[in-house]
Amino acid sequence: MASAFERSSPALESGAIRLTAAQYYAPVTDVIDGGLPMPALEQMRVLDMTQYEAGTSCTQALAWLGADVVKVERPGIGDPGRGVARGTDNSPYFLNWNSNKRSVVINLDQPEGRDLLLRMLPKFDVFVENYGPGVVEKLDIGYDVM
Repeated sequence: MASAFERSSPALESGAIRLTAAQYYAPVTDVIDGGLPMPALEQMRVLDMTQYEAGTSCTQALAWLGADVVKVERPGIGDPGRGVARGTDNSPYFLNWNSNKRSVVINLDQPEGRDLLLRMLPKFDVFVENYGPGVVEKLDIGYDVM
């Protein structure tokens, strides 16, 4: 009989399931049905209010590790990185740093938009922003409000 740390099943032994070395040696608790490894952050939800590389690279790394990342963008403008390449809304710069994320447009300058954001927050595990000093406070969504 296999111990809790060994991979053994009729499907594995018959060759019906093939695992890579990384999958085979992954901790047993990280394996889901079918013998495939579970992404490290699969159950994590991230609300992303970042712009340019510093913040977007952070949330992109979380997304590639399995987190569900939802990026908040301004109406009509979106993320400032979208306009880096002239003549397109989806510049290679933007796609490079924001792939594997979903986006939602919220107007935080309006009370309805702020209220929507505050109603969304409890559904997320992590909130990431990298605005300049005082912007979050001006929008009245600082730490004390959240």
